[in-house]
Amino acid sequence: MSAVRFTTTKNINIPSWFIRDFVPMAHGSYIKVYLLLISAYQENIETDLKDLAQTLDMLYSEVITILKYWDSKGVIKFQMFGDEISEIAFATTATFGVSQEITAPIIQATQQQAPQVVSTPEPVEDTTTIIQNRPAYSQQELNIYRRNNSSITQLFNTAEECLGRLLSPTDQQILFGLYDWLHMPIDLIVYLLEYCTKDLDKRHTRYIEKVALSWKDKGIVDVERAKLEIVADHRYYEILKRAGISTQNISPAQREYLERWVTTYRMEIILNACDRATIQADRPNLNYIDKILTNWYDQGVRIVEDIEAVDKKPRAVATTKPQPMQKTARYNNMPSHNWDYNKIAMLEQEYNERIRQGG
Repeated sequence: MSAVRFTTTKNINIPSWFIRDFVPMAHGSYIKVYLLLISAYQENIETDLKDLAQTLDMLYSEVITILKYWDSKGVIKFQMFGDEISEIAFATTATFGVSQEITAPIIQATQQQAPQVVSTPEPVEDTTTIIQNRPAYSQQELNIYRRNNSSITQLFNTAEECLGRLLSPTDQQILFGLYDWLHMPIDLIVYLLEYCTKDLDKRHTRYIEKVALSWKDKGIVDVERAKLEIVADHRYYEILKRAGISTQNISPAQREYLERWVTTYRMEIILNACDRATIQADRPNLNYIDKILTNWYDQGVRIVEDIEAVDKKPRAVATTKPQPMQKTARYNNMPSHNWDYNKIAMLEQEYNERIRQGG
């Protein structure tokens, strides 16, 4: 619940300066929010901002944005204290003064809030991986934003040109989520669309959203940073292809190897190491290639010509020939007999003598 409770009974008429200075220039939805709130205050009726948003066919976040807009114009004073308590004060003159504030505390809902939408998204510095789910936008909500923000309409038109088809409701939710949820500038979203459809030949918006999430995780918040990232990815894919590794998504472990290589070695040396690995191994991996590069670097390889010099170096040859192991049969381990061969000869002679004598 996001209720407004008014604590004073003083009636407030619609100021003439508001009608004169703001009604001609303000959007109709902005005026409606102000009029409904000030009338609720006037009648001392507790008002729920979410009910107000539903009554006006708006998002809750849009109501908050409108209140902040009126605060910037001095029409009201809107302050937020943490996630639960806020305060609103109406101005009674064109010059907003403290003595003329009429205050009403606001209790804001802390769960299931619709995402806040601003006209110009600010870059988000937090580069941690996004884990929350993309908000669900109804077609009615999207239509409201298209009417109130011409940039969204232009974005959808550009997306249809890039994708070569009309946008489905899911396509519109995903694209609007890039703007509202990920806070990506419109020009960055357009560049993302052109990159995915023209360079990668990918036209599924869910794939485009995955690329956007990876950019968000890397802190890419403008077109220039995106261009640098794309150049780096082209080099990474060239290395993987040379190494015989086919993949559409570079894993964190692979990226760690690749980033270290391109910052340490020349590109032609890396490609030579990939060629060497594919010759020496049936299924080379990045760890094997890393060992080749490390070995070359330790031997002073800095340019391609150094590789040939390393290959011509004589390899160290062992100076002593290892002796083969001698195998001993089990029967050779039997204990020997201590024979007296002189006595044997004498016994043999006596035996022969008895034979001659007929005995």
